[in-house]
Amino acid sequence: MAMFIEHYGTLAEADRQLWRSTAHGWHLYPVPLRRPADDYRTYEVEITELAYGGP
Repeated sequence: MAMFIEHYGTLAEADRQLWRSTAHGWHLYPVPLRRPADDYRTYEVEITELAYGGP
């Protein structure tokens, strides 16, 4: 949730986007990094739409 709040700026919008994502079958899983976190580049992204291919 903290990642969504940081990205969307408000708790209300972060909650709405998180609900929307999970309603469409998206899941967030923690993944161990092979290198220290400071060794990775980060980029700003904007989610414009979510798509679910389905079975």
